Amino acid sequence: MHECADITLRELEEDLCYQCHNCENIGASIASGSFATAGMIVAPCSVRTMSEIASAQHRIC
Repeated sequence: MHECADITLRELEEDLCYQCHNCENIGASIASGSFATAGMIVAPCSVRTMSEIASAQHRIC
């Protein structure tokens, strides 16, 4: 993250994040298919992670 945007993940969470969810929390509100969002940031995000999100796939974190 720092190499790409000159900001650390901690700084991103502190400055921009309204709510953070752990990828292992399957009971998180955002895990529901009906959870409404105005947008979200998945960071850091590899091409593999992005393709898994786009195709609704899952792997262990």
